[in-house]
Amino acid sequence: MKRELTAPDGGWGYVIVAAIAITNGVSALPVVTFGIVYGEFLKSVGDEIANSALASGICFATQWISGLAANLLLRRISYRTTGVLGALLTFTGTFGISFVTSFEQFVFCFSIMLPMGCGLTLAAMLTAFNLYFDKKRTVAYNLGSAVTIPITVLFPSLGSFLVQRFGFRGANVIHAAIMLHCLPAMLCLHPIEWHVDKQKVAPEAGKFLLGDVERKRKFWEGLGLGLFTDPTYVNIVLGISLCLSSDFFFMTTLPSLLANFKVTIEDTTILMTAFFTADIVGRLCLFGVTACTEVKNRLLLMIGAILIACARTGFILNHPFWPMVACTTVMGLLRCSLKATYPLIFAELYSTKFAGAFSLFMVSCGVVSISTGCLIGVLKNATQSNEMVGHFLTAMQLFCPLSWVIEIFVKKIKC
Repeated sequence: MKRELTAPDGGWGYVIVAAIAITNGVSALPVVTFGIVYGEFLKSVGDEIANSALASGICFATQWISGLAANLLLRRISYRTTGVLGALLTFTGTFGISFVTSFEQFVFCFSIMLPMGCGLTLAAMLTAFNLYFDKKRTVAYNLGSAVTIPITVLFPSLGSFLVQRFGFRGANVIHAAIMLHCLPAMLCLHPIEWHVDKQKVAPEAGKFLLGDVERKRKFWEGLGLGLFTDPTYVNIVLGISLCLSSDFFFMTTLPSLLANFKVTIEDTTILMTAFFTADIVGRLCLFGVTACTEVKNRLLLMIGAILIACARTGFILNHPFWPMVACTTVMGLLRCSLKATYPLIFAELYSTKFAGAFSLFMVSCGVVSISTGCLIGVLKNATQSNEMVGHFLTAMQLFCPLSWVIEIFVKKIKC
C-alpha cells in the first residue's frame, strides 16, 4: 500500500470527457472533409487516389507512432502541458496547408505536423481520463464517443460550402481556426490534485488507457516486448490494426470513389451526412447497451467487422443512389463497433500490462498503415481500378474476424 490519488469517477472528470469529445470531433475535420477539400489540389499535383493513399497512410502512421513518443514525454512533463503542445502543433500543421504548393509540402503539414499534434493531444486526454475514472470507465468512454460524432456530422456540408465559397486555401484557413478550439479543451485537463484528496490505495488502482508506467522501470521493460511471444496478443494487434487501417483508408478515398461512380458533389454530401448521422445513432445505442449490461468488446468488434465488410461490398457493386445510401448508412451505424471498442479490448485482456500492450499496438498499427498506403498505390497503378482498391480494403478487414475465429477453434481443440 502507498499514498496515491484515487479516481473520483465523476466531478471534473466529466469536463475531461467533454474535452475529449470536442478535441476528437474537431480533429476529425481534415479527415472527414479530405476528398472534398483537398481532392482538387491532390489531383493537380499527381494521381489523386495514389496521393490520397500515401498522404493518408503517413498521417495515420504518424499519429499512432507519436502516441508512443507522447507516452514517454508524459513521464517528464504534465499531461496538460503535453496537450497544449499538441493543440498548437495541430493548428500549425492545419494552417500551413493553406500555403502548400507541392505534394511534399502537403505531406509535411497534413501527414506529419497535424497527426503529431493529434497524437500528443490523444495521449494527454487518455492519461487524464485514466486518472479521473475507474469503475465508470466503459460508460464514460462510450459517452465521450457518442458525443464526438454529432460534432462531425455537419463537416461534409461545411466542407462543400467552404470550398465553393472560398476555394481550397480559404476553406483551409477556416479549418485551422476551428482546429484551434483544441487549445481551450486541453487547458481543461486539470491536474487531478486540484479536485481530489490523496488516499491510501493499491499501486495498480485507477490504471487505464496509456496508464502511468513506474518512473524507475527501464524503457524496454516498460514497452513489454515479451508480449509478442503471446500468439493471442499478436493476433489481436494485427487484426485491429488491419481493421483501423482499412476503415481510415476507405473513408479518405470514399469521395474519390464516388466521383468515379459519377455521383454529384451534392449527392456525395448527402451520402457522407447519412454516414455520420448513422454513426451518431450507433454510438448512442452502444452507450445505452454498455450502460445497462456488460459487453465483450472483442466479440462486438469481430461481428461489426464482418457486417461492415458485407455493406462495403454492396456499396461498391451497387451504383444506384438509394442502394448506396442504404449501404453507407449500415457502415456508419456499425462503425462504433470498430472505433469505440479497441482500447477496451486491451484493457479487458491486458489490464496489468496495458501501457506496454497499447504502446506496442500503436507502433504496429503505424507500420500496417504505412504498408497499406504503399500497397494501395501499387494496386491502383497496376489495375487502374478504384473498385479493386475498395475490395482490397474490405479483404483486409475480413482478415481480422477470420484470424480470430481460427484462434477460437485452435484453443477449443487444445482444450
